[in-house]
Amino acid sequence: MYNALFLDLGGTLVRIEDDEIFTDAAGNVELLPNTVEVLMHRAQDFDEIFIITNQSGIEKGTLSMERAKSFIDQVNTATGDLITDYWVCPHVESPYRKPNPGMITGLADKHFVDVKRSVLVGDSEIDQQAAQNAGIGHFIWAGDFFERQN
Repeated sequence: MYNALFLDLGGTLVRIEDDEIFTDAAGNVELLPNTVEVLMHRAQDFDEIFIITNQSGIEKGTLSMERAKSFIDQVNTATGDLITDYWVCPHVESPYRKPNPGMITGLADKHFVDVKRSVLVGDSEIDQQAAQNAGIGHFIWAGDFFERQN
């Protein structure tokens, strides 16, 4: 069984504004400071790297699944294709929506990941609760994980 790094998207990897992922006029996300450098450095510690994200705007009609996937594609490109897989939960009520464990356990089952040997990095108590509910071995606050190490 493998270990994995599970990453929240908004507020962890990319900037959010008014609880939505911020994009410029061209539709590009803004990666948070140190994201690329730290992920490229820490990638060697993990067999798999996943992004998990709640995007209820899809169900509400304010965001398309294609646009949400483009956010992840932009992060993946910026980090040199380090992302193994991702899960976007488009629903307001779902067993997959964090803090429920569905996205984590779904990716773990698909990729033969031992969640007890894995890490979830997030920026909210919902992320922390999702890690606990899924049996993730270690939760790290995004600000701590992406703090520049000299």
